[in-house]
Amino acid sequence: MIRFESVSKSLSGREVLKNFSLNIEKGSAHTILGPTGSGKTVTLRHIVKLLEPDDGCIKFDGVDISSFNGKDLELYRTKFGYLFQSGALIAWMNVADNVALPLREKTKMGEVEISRRVSEVLELVGMGGTEGKMPDELSGGMRKRAGLARAIVIQPEVILFDEPTSGLDPIMSRKIDDVIRDLKSVLGVTVVMVTHDLISAFSLSDRISMIFEGQIVFDGTVPEFESSENGLIRDFIAAQVPKVTKQY
Repeated sequence: MIRFESVSKSLSGREVLKNFSLNIEKGSAHTILGPTGSGKTVTLRHIVKLLEPDDGCIKFDGVDISSFNGKDLELYRTKFGYLFQSGALIAWMNVADNVALPLREKTKMGEVEISRRVSEVLELVGMGGTEGKMPDELSGGMRKRAGLARAIVIQPEVILFDEPTSGLDPIMSRKIDDVIRDLKSVLGVTVVMVTHDLISAFSLSDRISMIFEGQIVFDGTVPEFESSENGLIRDFIAAQVPKVTKQY
């Protein structure tokens, strides 16, 4: 469905992606792991053409997206929902208006239909009844869920998640995992997730890819990742496993 073919990209004089190739299958939940600065978010931005490769190409359903501009690009982007790391709610709009924004900008829906759709997606993410609340009245987890409602309101084929559990406590992180899992089941969407959270990655993913210094160093299933002898993967896993010191 989404394919990177030998993509290279430099930003501020640093090569962020190096001869980068990746295949994301339709209907799958594909997680991209890696250290800070390894190119994970840059990868997501290339998918929706917020960035363009210096070399190589990105294909969606076999079509090179490099030529998309204007209306073609606008139509292409309607296939995607994007949950930014912060939730990215607009501070002066209430929840309903934040969620409705893509419908007002990208569709010809009337206000009655927009209101119905907004209430529907807020219920899906466990935010029913919060339409009138302002972003500063919401907890971190609620802001993430409101951002997710906005990401799915135009019924995308693919949802991109940039660190969906970042900044949340462990209990709320697992609730966000549950919401993502339920949405994938109900909507049948393809999920592409960037995260440092191994619990999320292991519980949600069909496939995991790991980036290191702009290149894919692993691509496989969760069991294959867990059993890998690759030193980078062993270190990444070990860094998230708590060490308990016995008290005598």
